[in-house]
Amino acid sequence: MQKIVEKLFRVKLSSKGRLVIPKHIREALDLNAEDELILVPTEDGILIKVPTKGDRGLLKGLEVDTDECETILMEAGRSLAKITQ
Repeated sequence: MQKIVEKLFRVKLSSKGRLVIPKHIREALDLNAEDELILVPTEDGILIKVPTKGDRGLLKGLEVDTDECETILMEAGRSLAKITQ
């Protein structure tokens, strides 16, 4: 994998909610069309993770606390329930 220079990149969502990852980042991470990414909601925003090739579970290979993930998912569910009421 090529070294990615640590910089901030501003991108926009399309009207369909699509996010374009800059070409040099896609190339450095060897990302191709139809590759899956993992979005992890955090207090600061959204963390985008590239799963290890061959991983089968959503959290496999990630250094995460599964209890914390469960808490985040429960909070997200409660927030969604409030929005849809």
